[in-house]
Amino acid sequence: DLIIDANRHLVSKNKETIDLTPSEYYILLKLVEEPQQVLTRQALLDAIPGDKKNQDIRIVDVHIRNLRKKLSEEENEAGYIETVRGLGYRLKQVPL
Repeated sequence: DLIIDANRHLVSKNKETIDLTPSEYYILLKLVEEPQQVLTRQALLDAIPGDKKNQDIRIVDVHIRNLRKKLSEEENEAGYIETVRGLGYRLKQVPL
């Protein structure tokens, strides 16, 4: 139900476009490119193009929180992104 069109930089769920910021988009794309791989905050921050010299690494947590809100239809929905305590984040395995 989640579709990422990398050529057009579009994300949709259940055929409805989800409005993501560029940073959210690149973090999601990085998670999708390495499914079930635990990615550190630094790896996710590095996936965002541009100069990040003065950015706090915790900004990734904010982007992840926003992604979770935007990708979930309901508050109690499990979602796609899993926190791996002390390590980082990974995309959950979704049954086919």
